[in-house]
This record gives sequence, C-alpha cells and structure tokens, in this order.
Amino acid sequence: MRLGRAGTLVDNGKVDPRAFAPRNRDVTPGALLERLRRAVPSEDVVVVHGDATLSNMIVGNDLSVGFIDCGHAGRADPYVDLALVTEGLAERFGTAMADRFMGATTESRAERTQGRLFPDLYELF
Repeated sequence: MRLGRAGTLVDNGKVDPRAFAPRNRDVTPGALLERLRRAVPSEDVVVVHGDATLSNMIVGNDLSVGFIDCGHAGRADPYVDLALVTEGLAERFGTAMADRFMGATTESRAERTQGRLFPDLYELF
C-alpha cells in the first residue's frame, strides 16, 4: 500500500530528494522507489502508528509511552514503526543506542536488516 502511494508521489514530482537522509543523498526518488520495490519482504500485518518518530512519542515518569499525531495509523508491517524509532535513536543518541534497541526488539539479524527498508520508504513521504 505504501509503495503504491510512494509511487504516485514520485510520479507526480512530489518527493524532494534534498530532504533525504545522508545515506540516500545521491539517489533519485525513482531509483530509491525501484530499490524498495525489489526488496519488499513478506509482511506480518499489525496495527502501526505509521509515523513513530521520537517527536510523536510521550514518555511518562513511570516509563509508559503514549503516541500523538496518529494520522498515519493503520495496518502494516511492524518494522514500519520499529525502523523509524531506531533511526531517531541513532540520530539523537548514536548508533550504539539504536543497535541496542533493535537487538531488544527483534529476534534475528535478518529481522534487523529488514528494519532498514522502512526508513528508506519513509524518505518518499
């Protein structure tokens, strides 16, 4: 579903590659979309926030977590949210923290690798 929406945005020239993360700065929106289409894993569909960035999370003093800005919530692969949180942790606290988070939330190296697909998909929105 997201790839289809991303394709429409790319086709209509609505994706600004200047806003891409450094890892994708030399990639055109069309090339990134094609790379993502070739890498689509099988999905375990769950309910996701859809925009689970650190700025959309509220952590209470008791370490409970709440979410705001749920306009992109829906059914999708769980890595949609995990990947965005991980990327935010890496940017704000360093890759060691992001690796620790992914290690605590995933079961295998293959799952951690799959989690890298979704930050790239997020670039197209």
